[in-house]
Formats: sequence, C-alpha cells, structure tokens
Amino acid sequence: TLGSGVTSIGEDAFYDCTSLTHVTLGNGVTSIGDSAFAYCDSLTEIIIPDSVTEIGDYAFYSCDSLTNAVIGNGVTSIGDSAFFNCSSLTGIYFQSQTPPEVGFLVFFGCPSNMIIYYPLGVEVNWPTEWQGFATEAWDPLTYEVSEDGTASVTDCPDNFTGAVTIPSSITVDGTAYTVTDIGWSAFSGCSSLKEIIIPDSVTSIGYGAFEDCTSLTEIIIPDSVTSIGSSAFYSCDSLTHVTLGNGVTSIGNYAFYSCDSLTNAVIGNGVTSIGDYAFSGCDSLTEIIIPDSVTSIGSSAFYSCDSLTEIIIPDSVTFIGRSAFAYCDSLTHVTLGSGVTVKMLSMTAPR
Repeated sequence: TLGSGVTSIGEDAFYDCTSLTHVTLGNGVTSIGDSAFAYCDSLTEIIIPDSVTEIGDYAFYSCDSLTNAVIGNGVTSIGDSAFFNCSSLTGIYFQSQTPPEVGFLVFFGCPSNMIIYYPLGVEVNWPTEWQGFATEAWDPLTYEVSEDGTASVTDCPDNFTGAVTIPSSITVDGTAYTVTDIGWSAFSGCSSLKEIIIPDSVTSIGYGAFEDCTSLTEIIIPDSVTSIGSSAFYSCDSLTHVTLGNGVTSIGNYAFYSCDSLTNAVIGNGVTSIGDYAFSGCDSLTEIIIPDSVTSIGSSAFYSCDSLTEIIIPDSVTFIGRSAFAYCDSLTHVTLGSGVTVKMLSMTAPR
C-alpha cells in the first residue's frame, strides 16, 4: 500500500517483482513511470485512483496474471505498450467520460475477448486502436430484482472512484425492472465515491445507504423519493450541500449525523418529521430552513451544530425533542411557532 504522501512512482520502481500480487495506490500519486510494474507476473488487479494523470510507457508490460484494470477519472494519457502482452486481461474499466490519449500498441497481445468498459450513459468515440475490442457501458452496481418488476441497488464496490449514475431501469435475462430503491448499506464505505445521480424512479433510500462515503460532496434527492432511512448519510464528512425533494416525508434518525462539512441543507416541502440526531454534529451548518410541512423535530436533531446562528420554527411544528438544539454555540436567535406544545421528550430511540 502506497500512502497519500507518495506523489509519483518512478521508472522501473517495481520492475520484475514476480511475487507481487496486490498493490494499493494512494490518492496522492499523480504519475506511474515507465515500466513501473513491468513483468509483475502475479499482479491480478490494478485500481488507478483519480489523482493519477499519466501512465508511462510499458507501465504494466507483460503482467500476464492481470485480469482487471480500473482507470481513474484523472488519467489523460497512457503510454506506449502500457498493457502490452497482458495475456489474461479481460476487462479494463474507464471511469472518465473522455478517453485519454493513448500511445502505440497499448493493448497489443491482450486477449481478443477483452472488453473495454465505459461509464453508463456516456457516449464516447474510442481511439482507432481499440476498435478491435468489444466495448460495453459499465454499471458497477449490484441489484436485487423482485417479482413485482422493481429492483433495488444493493452494492457498489468499495474501491469505486468518481461518479455513479443509477439507471432508472435495468434488464435481466430479457426482463426490464424499474429501479425503485437504494437498499440498506448499498454504498456504505465507498470512500472514493464523489458524485451520485439518483433517477426519478427511486422512491426510497435505505438504512446506511451512503454511510461513510467520505468523498461525496453534494447530494440531490429527487421529488420521487419519499423516505430517507436512518443513518443514510452518516459521517459523509465531505458533504457540503444537500437538497431534499418535495416528495420526502421523513428524514430518518442519524440521517446526516456528523456530516461536519455540511454548510447548507434544503428541506423539501413534503417533510413532516426530522428524526433523532438527524443533523447532529454538522459543525459547519450555517443555514437550515424548516418548511411549514414539518410537525416534529426529533431529539438531538441539531445537537452541536456549532455554526448555526438562527432558527425559525414554523407554526406547523407541534413538538421539539429533547436536546434538539443543545450545544449550538453560535445560535443567537430562535423563533418558535405557535404550534409548539411539547419541548422535551424523555429519551431518544436507539440508532
């Protein structure tokens, strides 16, 4: 494993390391030098992070056990013979919407049945040299289908980087299924996921669906979604902006707990309840507008939102849970609507 402090891998760095089976490149690496991993006969997979912009000549020359290679969004050039004679390479996965510049004989000697994958929904013109290989749209997601014609997203590879577009429908064995759910923990731990596009077909986001997606910076929930499960975006600490569609009726317990970069959240007009600890620990939250549809604010919902300076509780709210705004150290002004009747709840439900 190469740490984030490593910025480049030099020429011949791991040349002829015949027992090397696995390598993890840190997000600080920007270039892979000429012949850096040439003749690494036991290397089976390589995942190149978005930080890498250049793959040198002969970089993975004759890595004849290499079966899969994932090329990050940032790669703009691949050198001559970079994957020359990778005789077991069956899939190469490009995450960028624009193919990089490529040198000569990049895939010479690779199996004729090798497939070049590109992001779902992207139309690209592939270099002439690649036209002898099959190309397919790449959907990294795993699904569970139901007899009622719907499908749920159940998993995304933890090492997936860049952006994911969830399709509105999938076809399995000739049958079309509408994607309606993002299941429990579907993207949990996908720490390199930077962007997610949710289609209008999705109606629910399950428990822990995006928990610990620490590179996710923004989320837009379409109007079709009616519920956001508990811990759905728990500890997404790079998330800065959230927009909840008007179809959302409830925000689950701990939904945005400890999203400490979150500065702004737009809550749709359909939300009736904000769950316990929903925005607790969102240290950077400076503004939250609670719509007239909300009737309850759960225990510790905004606990320790240190940057929140003002809150207006509409008349629709009938109770505010225990410690809902406790330790909001910068809160200088609060307006309580006429509907509030209960300002304390005894205990919070467990996570």
